Amino acid sequence: MLSQIVMPFVASGVVTAKWGNKTQSYQVLEMRVYQTQDAWDKKAGAFSDVVKGKRNVFGRFQQQAQKLLATDKPRVFMVTPIQGAKHGDQEQQRILKEFDDRFEVVEKVISAFGGVAIRIDREQALDDLVSRIKREIKTSLFVIADLTDERQSCYFEVGYAEALAKPVVYVASKNRVMKPGTPTKIHFDIHMNVQFFSNLDELSDKLQAVIEKNKDKLFPADIAELDEKGLLV
Repeated sequence: MLSQIVMPFVASGVVTAKWGNKTQSYQVLEMRVYQTQDAWDKKAGAFSDVVKGKRNVFGRFQQQAQKLLATDKPRVFMVTPIQGAKHGDQEQQRILKEFDDRFEVVEKVISAFGGVAIRIDREQALDDLVSRIKREIKTSLFVIADLTDERQSCYFEVGYAEALAKPVVYVASKNRVMKPGTPTKIHFDIHMNVQFFSNLDELSDKLQAVIEKNKDKLFPADIAELDEKGLLV
């Protein structure tokens, strides 16, 4: 109930339900949750009779969903290569694990500052990917961009963030992930601002340091003021 119904509703106002062999998505304006002894069978009577006298407990589920989704926390979008495969060969699994481990480092650092890190492939959005990426960048306080492996999609996302005047923290491993031992190249003039790292510990240390140094800009005290200016919508 929580993960399949309430959380998608809280996150997007859309619920996906399966009736027999058919799966369909619905826009939901209001949700109510009632605890009943048995599942409703329309042949047995009206639904209103089944829930008559029972309390709507949606609020309890909503609080849990908001906590898990961190909807009340400032969001930080991470631009990162989406590479590797969970069920691929050993090399593909290595690549996937490397970028997953990096994101876990970013999650921990951002969480320590009171925010939540967002990676687009961790969400199950119903709209197209590019629109979702643009929305996440626009509503984020700032962006962390991993430019390792010189992915064109990452440069596109960074360019969009820069055009919106979003602060961007650039990171990259000294060597590429796809081709170990090959130095990472940065393809436009941000060389002096990239936090290069050799391992996950160094990534954590450098990310914490740059955020702490620029905390007033990256995590402004009055986030509501940014919202009023239309910078977080």
